[in-house]
Amino acid sequence: MTEQSHQPETDIARVIGGLIHEIKNPLSTLSMNLQLLAEDFEGTDGPKERRARQRIGTLLSETKRLEILLNDFLKYLKGAKPLLEEVDINALLEETIEFICPEAEKQNIEVKSYLAEGTAVVKADANLLRQAILNLTLNACEAMPEGGELVLRTDAYDDAVKVRVIDNGRGIPEEVMPRIFDPFFSTKPNGTGLGLPTARRVMEALGGRIDVESEPEQGTQVRLTFPVE
Repeated sequence: MTEQSHQPETDIARVIGGLIHEIKNPLSTLSMNLQLLAEDFEGTDGPKERRARQRIGTLLSETKRLEILLNDFLKYLKGAKPLLEEVDINALLEETIEFICPEAEKQNIEVKSYLAEGTAVVKADANLLRQAILNLTLNACEAMPEGGELVLRTDAYDDAVKVRVIDNGRGIPEEVMPRIFDPFFSTKPNGTGLGLPTARRVMEALGGRIDVESEPEQGTQVRLTFPVE
C-alpha cells in the first residue's frame, strides 16, 4: 500500500529529472557559444561592440544562473542518500573557515570560531554536510554586504552535537520566516530558494534537525543538531 502511494511521486520525479537533463544539454551548448562569441569581441572598442559585449555578458550571467537553478533543483529532487561515516565536525568547520576566509576578508567580514574541546564526532555524510555548512556560511556572508561578524561554533553534549552559524547581518523579516524552508522561495534577486530546503533535507536524512532564529537588523543564527548514539 505504501509503495503504491509513493509510485506516482517517484514517476513524476523521474520525468522531471529527465526533463532537466534535456534542458541542460542545449543550455551548455548555448553557454559555450556565448563564451566563444565574447572572445570574438575582445579587443574591439566601438559603440556597437561595447553594447554587444554587454549583452553577451548579460546572456552569460542568465545562462549561468539557470544552470545553477537546474543543478540545485536536481539535487533537491533526488534527495540526499547519505553515506554514513564518523565525521569530526570541528575539523570540517576548520576546512570551511579556511575556504571562506579570503572572500570574507574582501567583504570586511570577521570570521570567528568557537569549537568544542577535543573532537566532536557524529555519524554523517561528510560531503553532504560540508556542502550544507558551506551554503549556510555563504548565505550568512551575503546577509552582511557592508561587513560584519560571522561566528561558527560547535558544542558537544552527551546526546547531541550542535553547530551554530551566526551572523550580525540584516536578519530575516518576520513575515518571511514561515517560508524560509519553502523550495524556490527566495528574497535574493539571483537566489534559487533551495539552500535551506536542501540543508533541511540533508539534516533529516542524517537523523538531525535544523533551526533558524533571526531578528531584523540584528542577525541570524542557524543551528544544526546531530544526535549522538
